[in-house]
Amino acid sequence: MKAFELIPNGFMIKIDRNLYAREAVMKALYRFHEKYIISYETDGVFINVFFEFKSGTDLSIEFIETEAAEITKELNFQMIRLDTVRRTKGIRELLVARALYASCIEPEREAAENDEAEKTSDWHEDQARIFASWSAE
Repeated sequence: MKAFELIPNGFMIKIDRNLYAREAVMKALYRFHEKYIISYETDGVFINVFFEFKSGTDLSIEFIETEAAEITKELNFQMIRLDTVRRTKGIRELLVARALYASCIEPEREAAENDEAEKTSDWHEDQARIFASWSAE
């Protein structure tokens, strides 16, 4: 099965809306916006993306197959990136919250706690202290 269909002065790729998020599709297409004139339309199931060549571009089948494969590769990469962002949202928010909370601690108190903690604890003890809920403090 071909990954593209030829159209006058370019090609078209059908993207299944059930497999790819709109955000990932838009980010993938942005990478190619200088190379092609890109337009798209949607029906219930697919996003039909039209890539029109700018003047003077080679229209051989081999070139189009290579370009379609590159676009599909970028689309898959963007979908993996988006999935990773969604899965790690909670931990990223926690890291930012902890970083901002730590910046609000009074310097004298923080210095005294750090000196005492460095003298008496190893990493495993620090790990429990670091990952403890800051709302309980």
